[in-house]
Amino acid sequence: MNYTQLAKKHDISIVVHPTSDNPNMPDFMGYHYLIEWFHGAANTVTYFSKGPALKTFPTLEEVLENLGEELHMFSTHNDLEDFIQSYGYDQEEGERVYNNLEELNNQMVYFLGRWIVNEIMYGDDEDLI
Repeated sequence: MNYTQLAKKHDISIVVHPTSDNPNMPDFMGYHYLIEWFHGAANTVTYFSKGPALKTFPTLEEVLENLGEELHMFSTHNDLEDFIQSYGYDQEEGERVYNNLEELNNQMVYFLGRWIVNEIMYGDDEDLI
């Protein structure tokens, strides 16, 4: 199942709003977007950033793929120290990134539910066969 099919299956959509910065990436020079998520009658917002050479607005598929990668990055580590060691961050930067990913994970689990978040990260049962 691709991300377009996953979004349709779970009634997930987004509205993309350009913004001047991403509070989770204060030093990143590129394009920043506020992503307004919709899932049935529920909604939430997150941020998304792209490098300066990537001038197109992010698509739903691109945002879902990035979300899956970020949540997978967080979920595959036992704790902060394991995360920092795996990615080579210094302590301060590692804590900032880890805490941002933990907050994003909690936000999306609350918004979509653990089952859908897992499907975004790992695919559905058909993808695993």
